Amino acid sequence: MVKSTLNVEHKSYKNIDEQITYLYESKKIIVAEEDKHWLIDVNYITLINPYKEIFATGKDKDGKHIYSEYVDFKELLKIMKIELEFTNTLYKSIRDFERKFKNVVFSVLCKHYVEERNDLFCINYSTEINDFSNDHLQHIYPMFCDNMCKTLKKTGYIENNFEVTTRVNLLKKIYSIGTGKEINGYISDTSNRLITHYTKKHVVAPLWVIPNALTLGEVSILFSMLNEILQNEIYTIMKGESLYTKSGNYEYKKLNKFSGRLEFIRTMRNTINHYEPLLPLFVGCINNQTKAIKSSQVYTALCELNDTWHFEPNKSQTFSTTLNINTKLTTYNIPKIRLLEMMKSYSYNKKY
Repeated sequence: MVKSTLNVEHKSYKNIDEQITYLYESKKIIVAEEDKHWLIDVNYITLINPYKEIFATGKDKDGKHIYSEYVDFKELLKIMKIELEFTNTLYKSIRDFERKFKNVVFSVLCKHYVEERNDLFCINYSTEINDFSNDHLQHIYPMFCDNMCKTLKKTGYIENNFEVTTRVNLLKKIYSIGTGKEINGYISDTSNRLITHYTKKHVVAPLWVIPNALTLGEVSILFSMLNEILQNEIYTIMKGESLYTKSGNYEYKKLNKFSGRLEFIRTMRNTINHYEPLLPLFVGCINNQTKAIKSSQVYTALCELNDTWHFEPNKSQTFSTTLNINTKLTTYNIPKIRLLEMMKSYSYNKKY
């Protein structure tokens, strides 16, 4: 350890052999010569930090993990394999969900442009965004974005101008993508051939091809800006049920939960795309409590992606597990074990 001028402790760099020695002396992890290459193939932080706590029995008074028994490095590789199988499965689930969600959002928008604005070619969005961008103080919102300056809460929408800049920039991006032109200093460079085909031939690309150049996060933001009628149409197609109750009340709480799941799905997608392990994210969501798994964002997001999957965490005090991992189960590591069981269950369900 070395201290900087700010009196902050920093860890010095260790080469592979030094990492192996450190793992043995500090974490009681034994790395065989045949497994040495993993510390070259996979970053230490990615391979060790997310999984080491599963082999700890708790923390000491200084907050450092206690490792009471030596463990073979191959046990960590077993955990990494569970996560890799899960992320491969999850990536496909998110891809399918994202593709459908994007298509549904823009299909509903196009439907309303045709029916309510007689825009048969769905290109008037470019004029609307341009007019709005040049005089947004008039609050004449494009694309039915009545909730442009509002934030969704459990009881409904409230005025909130803090997110407006992000939303305006998204509209500018949609305009720039669809026209290939700059708008108030904003230009989006897209090489998507499906879109450039239209911009070169017809000047303005129809609205239905725009989602090809948008991320899941951006389409989620657009969804949050739409009025309740459009949101309900989209939700009904995605979920098979309406946001309106039989008495005609709008269930903002249900919409709020759906929006939360969209955001967590986006977070999982970004984590996978950056080759980061998901287990630390999941552990943070349940506060290291097994009983919190079923009500967590993790579980509800996975159910959103796969409505045929169900998982019931083992809450027994027998400290048993179906995983083939050689570690002593304790109150400290059992919630993480249950999360790994959940990940394996999801992978198995999608496979079979």
